[in-house]
Amino acid sequence: MRLRIPEPIKKIALLAACALAVTGCASNEEIEYTIPARVAPVPDEGWSMMSAYDPWNGMNRSFYNFNYRVDRWVLLPAVRGYRAITPDPLERGITNFFANIREVNYFINSVFQLAPRKAGNAALRFGMNSTIGLLGFTDPAGAMGFTPMPEDLGQTFGYWGVPAGPYFVMPLLGPSTARDAPGTIIEFFWFGLFAPKIFRDFWGHPAVTALRIVDTRKNVPFRYYQTGSPFEYEFVRFLYLTYRDLEIAR
Repeated sequence: MRLRIPEPIKKIALLAACALAVTGCASNEEIEYTIPARVAPVPDEGWSMMSAYDPWNGMNRSFYNFNYRVDRWVLLPAVRGYRAITPDPLERGITNFFANIREVNYFINSVFQLAPRKAGNAALRFGMNSTIGLLGFTDPAGAMGFTPMPEDLGQTFGYWGVPAGPYFVMPLLGPSTARDAPGTIIEFFWFGLFAPKIFRDFWGHPAVTALRIVDTRKNVPFRYYQTGSPFEYEFVRFLYLTYRDLEIAR
């Protein structure tokens, strides 16, 4: 039996998808970006803190600028439109819903990392929020003190000693490494193998995917070329790699 997506959710998702398909639709309220023709190259001296294994530097900078343009002309206008048409309670519910789905990945990776406490936390959160939490639209588990313990496949690879490899800026998805990037793709597909059927039935629906993309961007405060640094690429790279090292070490 095919799961029907409620009409209000479908309308919001389709509007978001339309916004994603339209370029050049930024409003006058848009944040002003100051972007050089290319991301400034790193200086030769005095920059040891920002050094990293980045042999694909030229390609990565091109993808960084590509992501900036998609973000400015497609994603941020879509977020603005989504916020304008979505009541705040429904917006929070949708965010909770997608957060609940991510608990499936947290559980699987916690098992792979031999971390029973984290696996139990993910299972409890998913079970409680999917039932009394109305498929995750509310977060009763969080209200009881069971907060998310994120684990992804890149962290699992790191746990078992796989080196990070070269830094890699993924088109559309942003900073990653040769170790983490495959995990991002694999996790999207294995959800269809391990998640309960009620979630699998609509996981690949284009409207749901568009809604998930817009919701994800809405919850990320980062804005390209707003750091005030001419070396933003290196700064973002440093922060990402440091963050991943800490995530794998904890």
